Amino acid sequence: MLPENISKIFLYTTVIVILTIAGAILYSGRMDTPVEPGVEAAPPITPVVAEVTESATLPASPETAATSAQAWTVVQGESRLGFEGDYSGSGFSGQFPRFVAVIHFDPEHLDASSFDVTVDATSVTTFNADWDSNLGSQDWFYFSRYPQATYVTSAFRQITGQEFAAIGILDLKGHQQEVELLFSWTQTADGGALLEGQARLLGDAEVNRRDFRIGDGEWYEDNTIGFEVQVKVNLLLEKSPP
Repeated sequence: MLPENISKIFLYTTVIVILTIAGAILYSGRMDTPVEPGVEAAPPITPVVAEVTESATLPASPETAATSAQAWTVVQGESRLGFEGDYSGSGFSGQFPRFVAVIHFDPEHLDASSFDVTVDATSVTTFNADWDSNLGSQDWFYFSRYPQATYVTSAFRQITGQEFAAIGILDLKGHQQEVELLFSWTQTADGGALLEGQARLLGDAEVNRRDFRIGDGEWYEDNTIGFEVQVKVNLLLEKSPP
């Protein structure tokens, strides 16, 4: 028999070792849940990872899904961009001979249609040499600062049959205003003026020259030259190749 002191030391040491082992198991999170006799242990849980296979089909983006409207090319020499106004009670007209129009239009897909027009403002003419000599000044088109004007559509709506309206922003002489262009669209090859693959766009928009400071200074309040100006569009178009 061991001496009493040695027995106590052995007992204390044994208890400490057991407690240390139990604590290590508990804090390491590795203690297994005991299984009752006769009950089969649950299989280990296997993580499931979602896998994308090569055959998976992703939804098309709105840009891809949208139907593209037919692209059209302006036939230069057969197209006109002009305007009409009033001077002291008499009508006058003018033109912008140089312009570029990027046209995408389909009467069946107005949401995919667009007009993007850039006008060389320095090409403006009223067919009157005296008037034209002043049009580049700061009071009028101010060529040195604003040599170009643009019109970019944001929406279309059908009025009736072949009549439509385009809503867009006209940027002229540094001023931007929403302008509605009313136009007809003819696309019929009947042996007449139009050939297969051609279309005719005839449009009309009303703008107030003062909204764009065209006729500024002493001319701003002077209605000798009428405030309202009619923009006239006559475009012969051909289908662009795909």
